[in-house]
Amino acid sequence: MRILPIVIVALSACCWLLGACGESTTTPLDGGADLGALDLGARDLGAPDLGDDAGITSDLGTGDGGADLGADAGCVDADGDRHGAMSCGGDDCDDTVISIHPGASEVCNGADDDCDGSIDEGVASTYYRDADGDGYGDATMLTACAVPAGYALSPGDCNDTVAAVHPGATDTCDGIDNDCDGTVDASCTCSSGSMRVCGAGDGSGGVLTVGACDAGAQVCTAGVWGACVGSIGPVPETCNGVDDDCDGTTDPACP
Repeated sequence: MRILPIVIVALSACCWLLGACGESTTTPLDGGADLGALDLGARDLGAPDLGDDAGITSDLGTGDGGADLGADAGCVDADGDRHGAMSCGGDDCDDTVISIHPGASEVCNGADDDCDGSIDEGVASTYYRDADGDGYGDATMLTACAVPAGYALSPGDCNDTVAAVHPGATDTCDGIDNDCDGTVDASCTCSSGSMRVCGAGDGSGGVLTVGACDAGAQVCTAGVWGACVGSIGPVPETCNGVDDDCDGTTDPACP
């Protein structure tokens, strides 16, 4: 049969390719070939052995498919947050606290939780010095996680020594900008305690002070001018040697 020669040729070619046949013996007693043991030598057809020459160390961590940032970087991860300490080339700025590492949420605690070089950014509040304790501070400010003593959350106090003066206060017509709106007694006719001259008008916007006429004074109370006190106005002329009607002549009709 022709099958046997074909098998022998095929096996010879295989041995030549592998380079490991050595001596082979064929025994054509049963019409087949005795292949014997094929000595493959030192050739390993399995997975390549990279050994130390490849210089590769692969650590798949705990098998969760993620990178082990501690061991892979060759760093100690003391707090177990999967970020190695900066002291050995890692990126954890505090390897003693598990909640502090790159990518962590920043909370207001005086620490750099996300290791970005800033402390409490975006979570701390600004407070203003409030010397009079009215809940409004002046221009002196600081940032903190809670209200410091002597500070307030709201700014805009135009007089931080008087508790009655602050934004939103009632304007009491006292010559002071009580509500810090930049206007003094804006809704008042006058400022309480202020004074002005008063009396009969002289026709030109002033007070008549000719003859017997004289000016008086008014005091502002609660934003309203009080009565004119001490003024003397013109009266009908009498023969008394006085310019009673304040027209500049004395007793013009008297003999």
